[in-house]
Amino acid sequence: MMVGPIIWTKEQQLVIQAQASARLIVDAGPGTGKTATLCARIAWLLETAKLEPGEIWIISFTRTAVAEIRSRVSSYLDHPAAIFGIKVATIDSHAWAMNVGFNEDAVLSGGFDDNIRKVIKTITSNEHAAEYIGSVKHLFIDEAQDVIGPRVELVLELINGMAASSGVTVLCDEAQAIYEYADAEHSGDLSGGLAQNIRKFFPAFVDAELLEVHRTSDPKLKQFFADGRAVVRNENLTGRTKYVDVRRAVVASSHGRLGDAIDDLRAVDELDRDTFLLFRRRGEALAASSYLKEVPHRLRMSGLPTVIEDWIGLIFWDWLEPRMSQDAFNSRWSRRVPMGGLSKLDAWARLFRVAGRSEGLLDIANLRRRLASLSPPVECCRPDFGHSGPIVGTIHGVKGREASQVRLYLPGAASMKTADDELFAAEAKVLFVGASRARDQLFIGRSFASYSSTLHISGRAYTRCASPSWSAQVEIGRAGDIDAEGLVGKKHFDDHSQARHAQALIMGIRRGMHFASACIGDKDSRYLYSVTLNARPEDRLMVFSSLLTRDLFYIAKNLRKRFAPSRIPGLRNLGLRTVVVSPDDPLTSALHHPWSESGFVLAPLLTGYEALAFR
Repeated sequence: MMVGPIIWTKEQQLVIQAQASARLIVDAGPGTGKTATLCARIAWLLETAKLEPGEIWIISFTRTAVAEIRSRVSSYLDHPAAIFGIKVATIDSHAWAMNVGFNEDAVLSGGFDDNIRKVIKTITSNEHAAEYIGSVKHLFIDEAQDVIGPRVELVLELINGMAASSGVTVLCDEAQAIYEYADAEHSGDLSGGLAQNIRKFFPAFVDAELLEVHRTSDPKLKQFFADGRAVVRNENLTGRTKYVDVRRAVVASSHGRLGDAIDDLRAVDELDRDTFLLFRRRGEALAASSYLKEVPHRLRMSGLPTVIEDWIGLIFWDWLEPRMSQDAFNSRWSRRVPMGGLSKLDAWARLFRVAGRSEGLLDIANLRRRLASLSPPVECCRPDFGHSGPIVGTIHGVKGREASQVRLYLPGAASMKTADDELFAAEAKVLFVGASRARDQLFIGRSFASYSSTLHISGRAYTRCASPSWSAQVEIGRAGDIDAEGLVGKKHFDDHSQARHAQALIMGIRRGMHFASACIGDKDSRYLYSVTLNARPEDRLMVFSSLLTRDLFYIAKNLRKRFAPSRIPGLRNLGLRTVVVSPDDPLTSALHHPWSESGFVLAPLLTGYEALAFR
């Protein structure tokens, strides 16, 4: 079989052309064409097995993978628009959609895991939910090895609710199960991974394999993909042995040494966009970002805000009508969005798929609700925090992605001194995943000697400084640090003109690297931090939310100090994003005109990990 320029191997063809009712667990190592095979199977089900798009559900692990699957499947189809009838989403997005659809009083409280448990109860007791699931003719689960905790039970209930004649394709690789080393949050959660539980409860599933590596043609990397995976999967080896053997294999497969991370990063002038700089921990990746200084780069890790495209804010920040026509959109695009990148036709098509009406107009209230949700539509978002340069991130953050060059900074031996055998086995998988992101070149460096801590309440990373003892590097720029009120709120800007001036400053730093700092206010201002650009210290850019202030006081307490830092230096801006406020959100009344009516505000992509003084 051949789709486009791809010639499929026999093992891929067996998966792609399996009967629509087949139930498969496909074991696929890194670089074996798993995503391409999944997308080709979807195309085969639509065009050969004649399934309707609405009868196919795809559950993927990350929002980035969701976007990639949509793009690839459409390229394989004679009628690409069919992809938009397929339900493609992360498991949390699927769960939230079902919760909203079958519970009139649905409210996300207690976190995503609690929402998952509510949906499990719904689909086992609500006849309309059962009918909805019964309409699914084929279910795909991508990256099944990363489905853990209550999500395992949810997927099992979905499979159980489907008709016996409906098919399921599960794609997994136990060697890449790097999210499994965690205690269950809830005593009622099933133990074990998804594939293990599917085999236990649904013995009719058939196993298939993808073995041939397509990601790289480099002989050293090809050998590592095979040898490293074999070590991680070897049940006869101890965790410590696995870790030592995989680490040796990573070093042996590399194309050169980078030395110490600090020296290497300070010497970097420019790197190709198709490059990953990978670290084991978020604090290390954030520190690496700070050492890059003026070198353009993007961040990829957990905890960062979703980056809704900045052109959306440029178009809609002062649009006050309930509908928008394509002509009005085109006119604004031509006047407001700089040339280069996405075309206005593609941009309009993306928005119309999210909130289009039958008469050819955009429903602005619906668009706001969709974009203000916890999981905004992927077609309106960027996958990375930043617009240009290489990706700096954690191994967990780039899982499922690949790059021409990977610069992997290995943690020191001291980081494993207190590890038990289970942790050694888990870390062996993490190293394997990190190194197997490389297509052409793998370089090895040494990570930072100090390791970050995280606040339990928020997950914010910070690293105590050895000297002076009253200082710590603190993560700035987490999701929630910047909100609409801090950007154009009445509490922080005396009138519309001040807020408009601040937004104009933000529009002016859309591209390039710009530096800023923040200073804490007094008790009357709730100790919030005001941000100014270093080049314009007299003009307030924005105000950080109270979440940052709260966390800094918690860190001060952990350092046995009384007060949060008076100043936050070294902030860098990596681009812009759009913050959207739903028309139903009471926050709208706290914003200046026109944002109180439009609901679209521009925000900088501020990040920082400088040493702060907690005296």
